[in-house]
Amino acid sequence: MPVNHSLHRLFRPRSIAVVGASRDETKIGHIVINNIVQSGFAGTVYPINPKLDYFGALRAYSSLSALPRQVDLAIIAIPAEIVLDVVEEAGKKGISNLLIFSAGFKESGPEGFVREERLKALADAYKLNILGPNCLGFVSTGAMLNATFGQVPDVVGPLRFISQSGAIATSLFDWASSADIGFSDVVTLGNKAIIAEHQVMEYLMQDEYSQNDRKREREAGYSGYQPMGMYLESITDGHTFTDVAKKIAKHDPVFVLHPGSSEGAREAMQSHTGAIAGADAIISTALSSSGVIRCESAQDLFDLSRLSSWEQAPSGPRVAILSNAGGPGVLATDALETVGLKLATIDEKTQKALAKLLPRSASVHNPVDVLGDALADRYAKAGKILLAKKGVDALLVILTPQVMTQIHETAEHIGKLSKQYRKPIICSFMGGSRVAEGEEVLNEYRIPSFHYPERALWALGKLWWWESWRIKKTKAEAPLTLPKKHIKVITDLISDLKTQAEAATGNGCAAILAGAGITIPASTTIGSVKEAEAFAVPTGYPVVMKLISPTLLHKSDINGVWTNLETREHLVEAFAALEKAMSKLPKKQRTMARIEIQQQITDGIELIVGVKRDPQYGPVLVLGSGGVYAELFDDTVSAMLPLGKDGVTQLLAQTKIAKVLEGYRGDKGYAITSLIDLILRMCAIIETTSDIKELEINPVIVTRQAAWAVDGKCMFS
Repeated sequence: MPVNHSLHRLFRPRSIAVVGASRDETKIGHIVINNIVQSGFAGTVYPINPKLDYFGALRAYSSLSALPRQVDLAIIAIPAEIVLDVVEEAGKKGISNLLIFSAGFKESGPEGFVREERLKALADAYKLNILGPNCLGFVSTGAMLNATFGQVPDVVGPLRFISQSGAIATSLFDWASSADIGFSDVVTLGNKAIIAEHQVMEYLMQDEYSQNDRKREREAGYSGYQPMGMYLESITDGHTFTDVAKKIAKHDPVFVLHPGSSEGAREAMQSHTGAIAGADAIISTALSSSGVIRCESAQDLFDLSRLSSWEQAPSGPRVAILSNAGGPGVLATDALETVGLKLATIDEKTQKALAKLLPRSASVHNPVDVLGDALADRYAKAGKILLAKKGVDALLVILTPQVMTQIHETAEHIGKLSKQYRKPIICSFMGGSRVAEGEEVLNEYRIPSFHYPERALWALGKLWWWESWRIKKTKAEAPLTLPKKHIKVITDLISDLKTQAEAATGNGCAAILAGAGITIPASTTIGSVKEAEAFAVPTGYPVVMKLISPTLLHKSDINGVWTNLETREHLVEAFAALEKAMSKLPKKQRTMARIEIQQQITDGIELIVGVKRDPQYGPVLVLGSGGVYAELFDDTVSAMLPLGKDGVTQLLAQTKIAKVLEGYRGDKGYAITSLIDLILRMCAIIETTSDIKELEINPVIVTRQAAWAVDGKCMFS
């Protein structure tokens, strides 16, 4: 349901009424008024409770109707059973914005579901914006307003946070207080009856920092970003969400913790493409295509909140590691490649500079080991040399607490280096109580520190991934567009095939693919061995025979595919087996089934290529290894459409099969250019018409000369 008007006066109200005000300090209605007043809110606050005359110095009123004037925001903190009456009262009073803390709606069962549907109807009737119900509220530092019943950090910072869970938000508040992380805005969504995440994102996007604001933040030790973190159990409108996220991600990091990747949460699909592009896989693809980092845990969420608030993304993937111990340096080196980063190369000149100041037994290669007896000054001098080097994009400083280690002083030196050099510095002060004093100093300088080097590099790798996405997005690339005559052929075919069945396989799907200019092996349907031989002899052996039917999506499950047929005897055997398999099909399937014979494409690599139209996020391309390679290893990649040639090329390069296609260990390569063209034409088909729900070629066979669409299926909308 769309919001009915601007959210500005909801999040930046001039006056607030709190329904459910209470003198009881344990009640939400008491806590929220205290929070509003103590946060420095400059507007007027009206406590609402028929049993109160005053709440402290604030005059109380019996109801919203009794207020002397209309307010910008009404906060409702009363039992769910009486919420609807108050909502209707607010509507009649002309109060447009409501924040409902009350639980007892759709999250509580059938009765609550009905209550929430009535709430939506009231919102529609009175044109109300409602945040919640069942939420913690929001914090707006711009309005100097804490409209929650939680304890928020005192520190103000650039981080924006949206959470469907109040508990996750309060946990983040507590962690942020201990780590000196500050927020600019926090919004909890609860049940999202009216206001959903994308509407809050749009509001916050309009409230972006100016360039001067960002510059001041950088000078104060912050990153200069306005990062946006989110905890979402569902996404209300996938299309709008990704559109808004993409706009934000062009300037600021966006990261989301979205649970639901377990096997039990995945969507069960009929076709192969559906199975490898189920609901959770599509969410991940939609997020990454929009420049959004997907978190897998609360720790990911917290780590990215700290890093993106305090440090800018590296300008490249090259990391120098500075450590006072060999083991942690090795661990960090192992972690680098897995997170998309790499070791910076230390040239001979830099090695000599390091050798002059370090003991002879120290390592001047990357990782640079300053040894366990290193004092703060040794860290500082080595760090300065590394940061000054052009080929270093970021510095990881690892400290383990030896007896002589100057933890506080080392942190101070690192802080001064961060002011001198604009390259990102991340730290891992490994240990517990002894390194805590150093972490406090790093927090003051706003240098992110992590307990383990692997975590530091994971977060940095994600920030570099985002920066890489930003660089690519500045180079707009148009997708392939089919000629009008091809489009007409395809749309006419689909219109005809849709009247016959919900899906097209065999010759029907092949005709659609051929209409887009995709190379198809010669094939025909047959009714006898004689007809099979009449095809095979002029075409040339070997050939393939298979059952086709619009509703038969997995032929191999019923022994419905026979390959490597090289003689008449093979044709006889295959035809008999296929007739037997056909006789066992359900009546409707059997009526529509045919036997097809097809030219066999040999000496090629098999892939699976599919495009699927997701109702939430739109069309997605899925590709990966086919045949025996699909059985040997998981090799699937995906991306949201539209995609141009460079986008498809980059996606294909992410597959494990790409090395084989390029020519592994001196082997001659395969027809990658033809494969990319085939993929682009498949994408163009689904972008051309809304009548296709899913289109799959399994397999695509790529030979040295061409890419062939050997077997396809098309499912109609």
